[in-house]
Amino acid sequence: MTVKPPHAHLPAGVKTMRFLRGRGFFVMTQVLICLCLTGLALVGPLQLVLTEWALTSQEVEMSSKS
Repeated sequence: MTVKPPHAHLPAGVKTMRFLRGRGFFVMTQVLICLCLTGLALVGPLQLVLTEWALTSQEVEMSSKS
């Protein structure tokens, strides 16, 4: 005889909410914080690359006009 978990009869939404109330909420919060910090860490180098590209394209445009 197999024993079903006590939440086997509950709909998926209720199971998810129970998961989020426990340890899963902490884990999901940590994952979101890491994703946000990673995104912020990538913004600085991206700005530098875009600025350098814009300056280089302006220099090429100016040298081709003269």
